[in-house]
Amino acid sequence: MTIARLDPPEIRYIKLGRGGCWVDASLDRGELHFGFKDVPHEMALRGNREEIRCIYIADGRTSAVATSFAREVMDFYSLPANTLWITFARDRLWWCFADPEVSPLEESEHQGARMRRTIDGWHDCDRLGRQLRLDTLSTRLTKTAAFRATICKVDARDYLLRRLNGDEDPAVDKIRRSQQTLLQSIEHLVKGLHWRDFEILTDLVFSRLGWQRVSVLGETMADVDIVLEQPITREKGVVQVKSKAGRPEFNAFVAAATAMGCSRAWFIVHTPNSELDSASSAIEVWSVPQIARVVQQAGLVEWLIDRFR
Repeated sequence: MTIARLDPPEIRYIKLGRGGCWVDASLDRGELHFGFKDVPHEMALRGNREEIRCIYIADGRTSAVATSFAREVMDFYSLPANTLWITFARDRLWWCFADPEVSPLEESEHQGARMRRTIDGWHDCDRLGRQLRLDTLSTRLTKTAAFRATICKVDARDYLLRRLNGDEDPAVDKIRRSQQTLLQSIEHLVKGLHWRDFEILTDLVFSRLGWQRVSVLGETMADVDIVLEQPITREKGVVQVKSKAGRPEFNAFVAAATAMGCSRAWFIVHTPNSELDSASSAIEVWSVPQIARVVQQAGLVEWLIDRFR
């Protein structure tokens, strides 16, 4: 299903029951559940904000709280079908549009005192089909869930709409383009390294990534240059570093790694033979592009630059 770009006139966050007790009813049935059972359905339909407010004043609420409650009830009953509703549940952001008609219900721990039906269900993906997981969202947006009331406006409107529409922040796009330029420059320098510096760089990469070398670089068996250990998981790994290599060298390394019973193995080659492009193995083959990426991730760009000053 193709979703049109979203630019609603109003956006509201709604909390689906205390502790999310109405989440299942809302998401699974395509409904928007709301409480405030002290306000009769007919009174809410009349839309007299002061009448609603007086209910909570009589209940001993402060003027500010009563006003806030009345606003929430009015929002639920009066906001039109083009209002975007969002909520956070099941470790994701959900959004929908709702039919304006409000239906009264018997409030319980499983459903609210009233509900609006969603127009086409709740969605947990952006326009491009990417799931809106909470761990990928900015706190600017997710902090809305800490709001103590049930319905509120969303401060991070621009950010929310960018995420829902699948748009990238211009600053992020600029960083991505800069990163690509940096990677191309790193590749150029890696290609110019002396073979010995290439071996040292490989050793530094694994050290920065949390692996401990348990062999002397270049002084182990013929087909393995570095033996590694992951101190937390106790995994064993082996590395072979080659300036140039093809299928025979690769096959010899595969046999050596298998014989040693290591759980991880890397065949790192500065200039690979085209035969390696079709190598089918659990062994990871790194050439210059992969090396450039891990050099950046491991914070070794300055070390690389120093080799060419």
